Amino acid sequence: MAKTWIIAGLLLAFAVAPGQAADRLFTIGSWGGDYTEAQRKALFDPFAEKHGIKYDVATYSGGTAEFKAMKQTGQALWDAVTVETPDLVAGCDDGLFERLDWARLGGKDRLVPGAASECGAGALVLGLVLGYRAGGGAQPKSWADFWDVEAFPGKRGMRKSPRSTLEAALMADGVSPDKVYEVLSTPEGVDRAFHKLAELKPNILWWEATAQSAEWLATGEVVMSMSPSTRIWSRVQNGANLGIVWNEAIYLMDSWVIPANSPYLDTAYAFLKWVTSPEAQAAMINIYPLGPTAVGADKLIRDDLKPYVTDEARLKQGLIDSETFWVDHLEELNKRFNAWLSR
Repeated sequence: MAKTWIIAGLLLAFAVAPGQAADRLFTIGSWGGDYTEAQRKALFDPFAEKHGIKYDVATYSGGTAEFKAMKQTGQALWDAVTVETPDLVAGCDDGLFERLDWARLGGKDRLVPGAASECGAGALVLGLVLGYRAGGGAQPKSWADFWDVEAFPGKRGMRKSPRSTLEAALMADGVSPDKVYEVLSTPEGVDRAFHKLAELKPNILWWEATAQSAEWLATGEVVMSMSPSTRIWSRVQNGANLGIVWNEAIYLMDSWVIPANSPYLDTAYAFLKWVTSPEAQAAMINIYPLGPTAVGADKLIRDDLKPYVTDEARLKQGLIDSETFWVDHLEELNKRFNAWLSR
């Protein structure tokens, strides 16, 4: 995967701790674009200023290939990176990431349930919500309403992937969020999800880029759409009249990891402690409204953003993407989903 290096600090030189290599700067991996620019302003620059360091930012595109190469050479090129849950689980199992000493991070109870793991510290939460065109008649309240084309006629937008889509189908079929993965872990449960999905198939427009999910709502191509809450927020800022149903939302969580053999281990721990603090996360969310993982951060978020942010109460109403299910089943369910789509 391509790596783009962006020199990001013109501050004082980093004071290297004993045993650490000084042939490169402390390096943070991020997803790029507006998201990284928001991180730079809210998280990276304040940390660098406080600790008197220079830092680099590396654009990370997902997967574990780069971490495997680092592990094989024994030389980590990055020191703190945000990764998706399947990569967190796979990389932790393969020894690609440091096993975190949570005492050094202030304890697991600083974060919301599910955000503290063996190798990862929850970064921010993305909520896949039910978005809808507001301003007229009855409003949907659940995935069951999403499936009800008689009460709510019109096309629906859904993610072109079994991930999140099958979970929504089971909730529409009456499975409570806390039982979804228990049901989906059985052959009968998978059949049930695909059967429910087939009911709605003629009314679905499948999106691949997340921008499409809210764009189609704003233009009226669909009346409801599974969509990241950030995309709904962005369209509302541009004048669209859209609403969000937080009930049964599906939450995906990126996590901060420390690649194995980082020469800046102490700095990486200090960095992870900072980016998982309520103050840092609120500063980030006030620029880019994802959901916090730090307990208490939701109380520091601007009032005008709160309708679009995953808070602790909303997490309890929804479904947190399974750490292990998609690692074990993504390949097989992708094959079945793609075959089902082609019929």
